[in-house]
Amino acid sequence: MDRNQLLGALIVSMAVILYLNYFGPKKSTQDLQKQNNTKEIESKISSKPIVSNINSKNKGLKDINNIIQGKEKEIILENNNIKISLTNKGGRIKKVVLKKYKDEKKNNLILLDNKSSEMGFEFKHKNSKLNTYDLFYAIESINENQIIFKLKLGKDKYIRETYTIKSGNNYEINFKIETKGLSKENENKLTFLWKNKLKPLEKDIARSREKATINYYLNKDKFKSLKIKAKDKSEKLINEPIKWIAIKQRFFTSGIVANKSINNTNIYTIPTPDNKDIVKVAFVKFDIPIKENNSTNIKLFFGPNKYNILKNVTKGFSYNLFLGWPIVKWINKYFTTPLFSFLNKFISNCGLLIILLVIIIKLLLLPLSFKSQIATAKMKVLKPELDEIKEKYKDDKQKIQMAQVALYKEMGVNPLSGCIPILLQMPILISMFNFFPNAIELRQATFLWVKDLSTYDSILNLPFTIPLYGDHVSLFALLMTVSTIISTMTNSQMNTNTDSSMKIFTYMMPLMFMVILNSHPAALSFYYFVSNLVSLLQQYLINRFVDEKAIRKKLEENRQKKGNQTDLSKPRSFARLEKMLNKKKKKK
Repeated sequence: MDRNQLLGALIVSMAVILYLNYFGPKKSTQDLQKQNNTKEIESKISSKPIVSNINSKNKGLKDINNIIQGKEKEIILENNNIKISLTNKGGRIKKVVLKKYKDEKKNNLILLDNKSSEMGFEFKHKNSKLNTYDLFYAIESINENQIIFKLKLGKDKYIRETYTIKSGNNYEINFKIETKGLSKENENKLTFLWKNKLKPLEKDIARSREKATINYYLNKDKFKSLKIKAKDKSEKLINEPIKWIAIKQRFFTSGIVANKSINNTNIYTIPTPDNKDIVKVAFVKFDIPIKENNSTNIKLFFGPNKYNILKNVTKGFSYNLFLGWPIVKWINKYFTTPLFSFLNKFISNCGLLIILLVIIIKLLLLPLSFKSQIATAKMKVLKPELDEIKEKYKDDKQKIQMAQVALYKEMGVNPLSGCIPILLQMPILISMFNFFPNAIELRQATFLWVKDLSTYDSILNLPFTIPLYGDHVSLFALLMTVSTIISTMTNSQMNTNTDSSMKIFTYMMPLMFMVILNSHPAALSFYYFVSNLVSLLQQYLINRFVDEKAIRKKLEENRQKKGNQTDLSKPRSFARLEKMLNKKKKKK
């Protein structure tokens, strides 16, 4: 690897490190909250925002004694993908089970239940503020796919809620709200409240906390989100109309999609760094418009963060799966995700799938790799002349640079040609840092000694925590590091044009990435490990087709041709470099 290739590698590495610094996981959950705020947070978590405050002795409420007390009944609606438990107490969803996903005990995954989720409508009735959470609805109608709850508040005064589950492979529920006799007193609105103490659905609860947040989409087609790594309560009061709101976790999302819009929205999340039973607390409050003899339709979504599923829910809902910023996002959206999903139809073993993915990407990038290898060969052929220049001018770096530029120009060699192919591959390199940590296909996927490719593969748990590194040792991260060092040594043997300072850097970078990737998903480290192995093989095969004698002959022909060309024909990179060096010379 020559100096310019190393420059490209340096830029790529720095870009990745900066990217991880802003978008990667934090190494310690204890830093999420200062110690003096712990009691305040626990108080907020235990407090119940959904409180009925109903007392049968309250004046004017004797007419609804029949709905204050009652017998709770549970009703089940289900299709191929989800099983929804509803209750007449509150006319609400009590439990959501995702039938195609499992928890750590291999049971069907419970996305939310009665202990974690609290839903209800707040409204005024005879100058008292009530909440449906503790009120008993009548079951007006029920069938295989639908149930209708009715809350009778008096003669010609009621709230009717209809839940309809979509059949087949679906994660959506249609929710219709009808009211009568409430519009005037409630100023044509009902207030919806939802507090969700997010359940720990993954083994790596620290990473789960980093991914949990509330997203929303404005009517004017703008995607927004609460601060995902806030150390304290993150809250937002939204006065603009909203199309949808989603309580998003690492691999799963619970969403509310309005038919028209929802208004006066208040959302917040509270971190729970010391609570092993709660990932984060999420709260949603908004107004639903109501009119006499009219209904409001809402779509509820409870499902996986899978691009092909999310994109069909509603406009912008696919943003709940973060695929990276522009360029990186386009690569993941139009290339990596479709390719991975396609291969997954034929290959169920995700480890083998990753190997095949590496081979396909390497084949697609082969022209760039070949071009970079040819550039390296050219620099190797020119090494004797470059060494003569260094010996001739010794410590005068400016003269050395000027003489080298003249030699490159004379031979028709672009010193940046080995750097450019590496830079062009950088978006793919970075895209993998977004793809693998968010790919639900890797969740609980086993390979070799790894029980879950979506989290780190710990072969040794340390009795202490190493700053930045963690309290465990990832074998795939170690293998990736070793393979990178071997690749670096191979390049060093092939290239003798690298100074000592750059050589030190090339050996430091693998160690830096070992620290970074130790707490990342095993799939990511495995991808780079396999990529290094394939690169070594690819490099070996390319070198067999590189004829240094033919390259030398070609360069000599370029030297003869350049003698008959004017300066106008030289590459822009040479012109800029010469101009810069001439300015330095004049200043001296």
